Amino acid sequence: MNGERDGIGAALAAYRAAAAREPLLAVHADDAFERRAVLGEGGMGLVERVWDRRLGREAALKRIRGELLDDEARERFRREARISARLQHPAIPAIYECGVTPGGDPYLLMRVIEGQELKERSRAWHAEERGPAEVSRPLLEALARVAEAIAYAHSEGVIHRDLKPSNVMLGPAGEVLVMDWGLAKAAGEADPRRRAPSPEAGSPGAGEELTQYGTVLGTPGYMAPEQAAGEGEVGAPADVFALGAILVELLTGAPPIEGATLLNKLNATLSGQAVRPRQRRPELPAELDSLADAALQTAPEDRPGAAAFGADLRAWLEGRELGAHRYSRLERLRRWSRAHSLLLTGLSALTLLSALAAGLLTWETVSAARAEAALARASLQEEQASREASAAAARRRAAEESARA
Repeated sequence: MNGERDGIGAALAAYRAAAAREPLLAVHADDAFERRAVLGEGGMGLVERVWDRRLGREAALKRIRGELLDDEARERFRREARISARLQHPAIPAIYECGVTPGGDPYLLMRVIEGQELKERSRAWHAEERGPAEVSRPLLEALARVAEAIAYAHSEGVIHRDLKPSNVMLGPAGEVLVMDWGLAKAAGEADPRRRAPSPEAGSPGAGEELTQYGTVLGTPGYMAPEQAAGEGEVGAPADVFALGAILVELLTGAPPIEGATLLNKLNATLSGQAVRPRQRRPELPAELDSLADAALQTAPEDRPGAAAFGADLRAWLEGRELGAHRYSRLERLRRWSRAHSLLLTGLSALTLLSALAAGLLTWETVSAARAEAALARASLQEEQASREASAAAARRRAAEESARA
């Protein structure tokens, strides 16, 4: 014990000596960050735009709100830092460092994310008048990239558990970033102590877009039934349910779980009352309806994986068949016709030319036959006229001879 205490003391002494030589490199340095603006606030923390004086760059500083700084919040924050550092993917923001502010608040330092939330982009798209079967391909492309990022996280044993359109950022250069890994969980990792449910959970509209920190973890409207139950292990299929919920919102303008209060939404989730896209917009593509339905299945084992969901969504964008949809013969014929429209157009043109050519040949044949018949008639007429002329000449000669006799 004394040896361990001595080791800690020596480490602290070395740290203080290093900080004295290079104060801006010390984790607790008062002047390390110049705060410039608040970028956003969530249910757990505050994100500020700062200038990192040590490296001369702009960054985003995320820290826990003071009133939520308890053991549970600290543990969640530490876990977010570990998981964010573990995941290396273009659609998952990388963290620069973690530390403690001069006031003692844990923080994460990361890249500043500019852009617009997927929720805002979807709301703006649906605010305009659209055709009954019209969909936004850019929004679906963004969701396909989210699914691919989540599939990667699952392959690393990490579950997000709070996927929703407001946690997806669309950057000005086409970036798609899955944000807020505060509720993320690594496989086999136990959840920290959970709080009692919020007393406002049943009030109309209370915190509908905020992550719930209680016995239920996630956001009602997007969380899976097993998540809403607040019991047992929540695995990767919960993220797939959220992907399906986002798909419904991108197609119809609203998430699939309806309810005036959080409690209503939780009950609707638990009873499997998720709305399919074509229940709201019947003219939407049947394939996308089937994909959403597959992801929103009540039983986790009945849902596809995140990779399969993303592959199906990309297949639809590229005009290929989806594994989640059962095609009728008529649908397959229509798909084949659309996929081979150029070939069919070419065949139609060839058929028309063949018919015209055949018609032209027939016309020429008939014309030739008619000409030959006319020539034959003319020849017969000439022969008949010649015979008649010969007969007339013979009669004249006979008459002349008779007259001389």
